[in-house]
Amino acid sequence: MSIVSRDLLLLLAPVLLIVSVSGNIAQMASHGCLVLPFAKVTQSVDIAEEPDTVPPLKVRDLNGGESLLRYDAHTTATVIYVFSPSCVWCERNKHLIKALAARVNPRFSFVGLSTTETGLKESITKEPLGFPVFTSTSRAGLLNFGVSSTPTTMVISPQGRVLRRWKGAYIGTQLKAVDEYFGVRLGALSEVRVPTS
Repeated sequence: MSIVSRDLLLLLAPVLLIVSVSGNIAQMASHGCLVLPFAKVTQSVDIAEEPDTVPPLKVRDLNGGESLLRYDAHTTATVIYVFSPSCVWCERNKHLIKALAARVNPRFSFVGLSTTETGLKESITKEPLGFPVFTSTSRAGLLNFGVSSTPTTMVISPQGRVLRRWKGAYIGTQLKAVDEYFGVRLGALSEVRVPTS
């Protein structure tokens, strides 16, 4: 685990925000959107390495109720799909995660985890994912999961062990790896879709 100082984050925040907002450089590099908490840095921030195990996570449902996301509540592995309603790559990947969930259910349980409540109800109402969706009650919780960009897909055993993790949208080798792991062929659905507004 490394520690990034407040001063370093404040120094880099304008550059990183410009890259993530304007140039699509971060998106092109990882096929995802940055979710690091730059706007409200008040102290040193621990940025976790990608952990081998993850603890239960405090979450909030779409109605504001808080609960604990536990993996041992299922006898199957849980697929956690971390996304943001404003993330272009998440929107482009939405049809693929929905198709994946439909094809491998009930072998895997699916949970959506939004990085923000902003725009979430509208996004889910407009196009439901087909599985429960929550928001994390803390950015630190997401960082402890090793989530630094969206979309991120994780497969977690009932014991909390991270079995697989994919960062970014399902394209190219990423799509092939997802297909191989789950034993599916997302086939003609694999073209990246441009979101419509």
